[in-house]
Amino acid sequence: MRRSLTVFIIALLGLIGGGFAANVANASGFGEICNKRSGCAAADMSFSNRSATIQGYVFDDKNEGSTTVMFEFYAGGDIYSTQTRTANREKRSFNFTEEGPVGGFDFIRAWLIWNSGSGSYKWLGDHRNRG
Repeated sequence: MRRSLTVFIIALLGLIGGGFAANVANASGFGEICNKRSGCAAADMSFSNRSATIQGYVFDDKNEGSTTVMFEFYAGGDIYSTQTRTANREKRSFNFTEEGPVGGFDFIRAWLIWNSGSGSYKWLGDHRNRG
């Protein structure tokens, strides 16, 4: 009985440790990046088998228009879905999960958008799943 309990505990610790390693390997994101016109954004992203979770913020200063951070979710080389978060003269935090296909997302493309008459886009990078 004692031996089987020890084997069970060792197996359980191996599963827990393996789960942590997988989460770290599938993490991405970016520190605060500003567009020098309207605002800034920052985000941390984690990938799982069928979804991606994004946590961060978008900040809009007091210039004309608002500021949006846009996330494009890619699977199989094509856009699967898009999510946006917008701030208007505020700092807006977000934390959401985007459900995806079996196998998850290949990468997330992020943009910072100045919502004014000209509507300029700043690319924040392609954040890849599985490093």
